Amino acid sequence: MGVFIHTFVCLKGRNVRMIDTIKIYAEISAEIYNAIQSCSIIKCAIDCNLDKLLYNITNDSLIGSYDSRLSVRVGIGEKYGFFDNYYIEIEGSYHKFTSGYNSHNGYYDLQFIVSNLIKIVEICYNIELPDLDKWFLQRVDIAICYDLQTQENVKSYINSISRCN
Repeated sequence: MGVFIHTFVCLKGRNVRMIDTIKIYAEISAEIYNAIQSCSIIKCAIDCNLDKLLYNITNDSLIGSYDSRLSVRVGIGEKYGFFDNYYIEIEGSYHKFTSGYNSHNGYYDLQFIVSNLIKIVEICYNIELPDLDKWFLQRVDIAICYDLQTQENVKSYINSISRCN
């Protein structure tokens, strides 16, 4: 599991942390795979010299508030060691999906966020996904919001970042 930290700057409010983007995956059946795949965009690469399919990516996105999308991908389970089945990946910011922004007043309860992302996908595709304990967490981005008091302090902070190597 990789953890990446993103920093957001805001002028008002407390210094707060919130979970931003997450990526989760689980093993799914052929039936669920087909239900999502039939609504998705499939991108593939073919080696014409060998007449061989190199890969295909089946992806869909669910539009949230202010066009803040969740990515929903399905594929052959071998990628995650699910050899006789398929996988689903859900990636996005729950707070941005529901509120249209991810800079403040967010959530820091990972179980709440994951449960709700799964519910959103279930409702949108009219499917039943695996229980929460069957999901794997691949990535969590944490947003940190600082109250820098003035616009001048914000500019100074941004300029100091540009001098970092």
